[in-house]
Amino acid sequence: MTPSTTKKERDLLHHAVGEQKTPKNRKAKQLKSCFRNYFCASPDSEDDLLWQGLVGKGLATLIFKPRPMMPHNTYSVTEAGFSELG
Repeated sequence: MTPSTTKKERDLLHHAVGEQKTPKNRKAKQLKSCFRNYFCASPDSEDDLLWQGLVGKGLATLIFKPRPMMPHNTYSVTEAGFSELG
């Protein structure tokens, strides 16, 4: 965990990967084993701005921009972001 990562940012990373649980409800040791890896945020919301910061730190990536049927930004955690979770 780096000093520049806030508790709220770590909470968002945890939420995106399903609290680091596998489909069999075990603690995931690798990002690819996580139950999920995405988070949808309304554009310019508090969460969206935090995710944009995580993208800037290399801890997340924007995988989908808003579109007609899904008006949210969708983010995923990178390997570096997963490492932040310990």
